[in-house]
Amino acid sequence: MKRFFEIWQYSHHFVVVCKDSVAVGHTRRFLRRFIEYTLGKVNGHLVDTPKRTYARANASRNIYRMHINALDDFIQHMSMAYTILPELIRADIDVVPIYKPPPDIQLKFQPQWKDKPTQVDAIQWGIDRYEQGKRSVVFIWQMGHGKSYMTTRVALKAGGRLVMFIQPMYHKKWKRDFLGMLDITDDDILFVSGQGKLLDLVNADPVRLPPVIMISIDTIIDWYKLYDDNDYKPLTDFGYQVDPPCLMEHLGAGSLMRDEVHEQFHNMFYIDLFNHVPITVSATATMVSESKHAERMMLLMYPEDARNVQTDFNRYTDIHTAKYRLADVHRIRTTLPRCSMHSQIAIEKSMLSMKYILDAYCDFIIALIREHYVERRQDGDRCIVYQAFRLFLDQLYIRVKAAFPDLKVAQYKSGEDYDNLIAVDISLTTKKSAGTAVDVPNLIAVIDGDLKKSVCSVRQSVGRPRDQGDVTPRYVRTVCMDWEKHIFYWKRGQINTAQYIRKEHVCDYGLIGKPKHTL
Repeated sequence: MKRFFEIWQYSHHFVVVCKDSVAVGHTRRFLRRFIEYTLGKVNGHLVDTPKRTYARANASRNIYRMHINALDDFIQHMSMAYTILPELIRADIDVVPIYKPPPDIQLKFQPQWKDKPTQVDAIQWGIDRYEQGKRSVVFIWQMGHGKSYMTTRVALKAGGRLVMFIQPMYHKKWKRDFLGMLDITDDDILFVSGQGKLLDLVNADPVRLPPVIMISIDTIIDWYKLYDDNDYKPLTDFGYQVDPPCLMEHLGAGSLMRDEVHEQFHNMFYIDLFNHVPITVSATATMVSESKHAERMMLLMYPEDARNVQTDFNRYTDIHTAKYRLADVHRIRTTLPRCSMHSQIAIEKSMLSMKYILDAYCDFIIALIREHYVERRQDGDRCIVYQAFRLFLDQLYIRVKAAFPDLKVAQYKSGEDYDNLIAVDISLTTKKSAGTAVDVPNLIAVIDGDLKKSVCSVRQSVGRPRDQGDVTPRYVRTVCMDWEKHIFYWKRGQINTAQYIRKEHVCDYGLIGKPKHTL
């Protein structure tokens, strides 16, 4: 079969090298299943247009990269296309052997860290899969139940360096976690962001590298795209002495860790198309998507036997639904220019232009903070407030700080001091900055002024508080009854969070603000 095409098999992907146009045609027909479509206008008509593809190709379009879990289907497809036995194709596959990480790198937990009874079986499951030669596991567990610890425990079983691909906004959180869990110092952790630092990493003497390396997802994806555009030829002309498929071996990585894999899922999938490592260990609380195609790709990337799904949920959070109506609501824009989708950012922008509405709404949020946090707090307890628009948060911050002068109030934005989120009494932020992968100690109240359609967003927001024992955490969602979309998001959220919450309380706060205009 090598006259027509070659297959190279790696740990997490395979590569097809097509020798002629016929092989290209057969391969591209197979690739159609990995294309996600969306409705777009062409000549004034709505038609299905490609949105993203869960496969990669070089610039010349004769070399293709696909997920390893699609290999059997691809073999079957090419078997039928060329009318030959699948066994003959399989026998011709060039298997790239998995390397052994350096034995002298052995990361260890601090002695006080032990498996909890609820974690023992899940951790052993992950270790068993690694010892059986399986290359991927994902823990789908409730927030606050030790996903960070479990993924790290399984990852360390492979030995070698611990490499993590991470969104930059989360690296400080994970650095704290690693320093708290592992027997390491600050100097044992390296964070790589930007092509300059990646170049230094790729060309570094591996012996001199620290045992824990975190790499920005955006940085690694940009490097992969450069490799795509360079026809999968060596990147020496760009200064890189190592190419993407060889990176993990060069670093001496025993494992690759990924947190919140539901976020930027297309990029997470993209990573596997260049990944060659003994095992990837991933985690999320919400392996769901609004896209049915994305969910199919999630199942391809993580088949049922690669998933450890928690089924016994600890229901400790109460939801308080704060219903309200807004004065002069007809003057509030609910969509952004050139967009028909309901937008909380558009709403908050409108409020900024009408001070009497802005003041009334901020007073409403302050009242919720007082009721659900201030009047119940003990020293060390914390509260998070979500809104969508940063300029709106600036105004809300001024008012909240004035309302509670004895409390420490701060705004948290991605890339800023992490203490503005975890070490203050009241933190004002956005879901983009702090909606996932954050763990705020003693969080007893979440005030959510940014109601979302996304199932992931809803579950992540509800899951932000942790079990406080004798204090019931509260997640407070605001629902404007003037907008059908808000009501729809509320009802949808009820369905998608039922298994996680203790009880829902609904309170009607009536009209917010005094009308100043009439129709």
